[in-house]
Amino acid sequence: MLAYLTATSLLYVGLGVWLGLLYTRARGADSPATGQSPANGHSPKEPHTDAAVPPTVEAPVSPVATSLSTELTLESEENLLAPEDWFELLADSCPRCETFIEAGAQILGMRVGNYLRQLIEIEAGVRLQMQKLAVPELDTSPDASLRQETTPMAEAQPANADASLQRQKLLNDLLRQNRDWQRHQKEVQAVLQRSEEDEAALKVLNADLERLVARQLSQLEATEKSCQLLGSVANSAYATLRLRQEVSRCIVWAHEFRDMLESFIAAFFAREERFAVLDQKYLVDSMGLYNRVGIEQLLQSWWRDDSLRIRTLSCILINLDQCGQLNEQVGVWGANQILSSIAGILQGQMRKSRGNDALGRFAGQLFMMFLPDTGPRGATSAAERLRQTVERASFELSDANVNLTVSIGVTDVRHDDNSESLLARLRACLDAGKKLGPNQTILDEGTGPGTVQPPIYDVAALRHIID
Repeated sequence: MLAYLTATSLLYVGLGVWLGLLYTRARGADSPATGQSPANGHSPKEPHTDAAVPPTVEAPVSPVATSLSTELTLESEENLLAPEDWFELLADSCPRCETFIEAGAQILGMRVGNYLRQLIEIEAGVRLQMQKLAVPELDTSPDASLRQETTPMAEAQPANADASLQRQKLLNDLLRQNRDWQRHQKEVQAVLQRSEEDEAALKVLNADLERLVARQLSQLEATEKSCQLLGSVANSAYATLRLRQEVSRCIVWAHEFRDMLESFIAAFFAREERFAVLDQKYLVDSMGLYNRVGIEQLLQSWWRDDSLRIRTLSCILINLDQCGQLNEQVGVWGANQILSSIAGILQGQMRKSRGNDALGRFAGQLFMMFLPDTGPRGATSAAERLRQTVERASFELSDANVNLTVSIGVTDVRHDDNSESLLARLRACLDAGKKLGPNQTILDEGTGPGTVQPPIYDVAALRHIID
């Protein structure tokens, strides 16, 4: 009996080995002759065949390879190491992603842009409902929520059926978009948690990106809880107002996430010294201005070309003073149109005879201007002309007539500067200006931020009509 069982076991083992060999040969016949990373255009179902790197990992929980270029693959035979749609999204990336950190950051950048567009559409729908219901504009002061919960509008009133249906649709849209955005972030979070970086600096960047995602997920969970309560509110006007508050919070958080993500990506490329291979589309935003990555690339290129730090360079950081009120007055879409008009004003003030001036959008309402071969005093004069031009401009959008001001920080680039120290001085100038009041230019010539006595320029009072 024992001999029979032994012989039977050996037979099954031999049969299993034979079938395994047949399967391996079949897989080999179907594989491409040369290994290509699925992230660069090939189907994610094709295994990588580069002899230098094993195409599989032993188990899904093992640390995964960090490269997305042709050297390593994003998948194993057992499972994808990243969501399948990453392959299509990253197919045209330039340069090719070389780490999961970089891939995750690029994926998040694409996703948050789409998420913001959807939020802006929802916000426009909520604003329309507020107009129909004659809901007053939002109070954005710190204790606004407490006061609004105790106002007469919060008391029970007859429900408006049509308004309730439309509000519920907008609420469902918000919840759906938030959940999709949460899902995309958790996908990136899972990949980052399973990756293992060899270099200490990459480990730090990996942890930074994980913290950024975790913060946004926590914010969205708070919004989810608040939105769930809105479904039971009978007062249409009050519920619509609260929905607008939740949408506005999500937009603010998404903008903050996008700005911090761009700063992260800029720091990553600076560390890797890979700006030279970046495609132009990664350096500019939707307005055609340099984005945060493009600004960092400009600085690195300047220092590379002027390694002895002989030439003079001054920088201007421009902040829109009333951004919060602007969003409430004309909505996020309208505010973006006005920001585009302000960008046009700033571009119009750049020197045409010397084509080296450059303008970038550092963050949501922050613009940064580069003035090569210009000292801090000359840059301050240029900044004052910019400030006075914006101050005298008016912007007409629908039935709104908007007047705005900007605060400006000015400093020169010094011999021992890097991008962090330069930006810290510019931000310190803006912080000093906030304490003194809006609509000012603050200069740091080496002794800290200080006010300037502005010359009065003869600038035209231009009216900008936005369709």
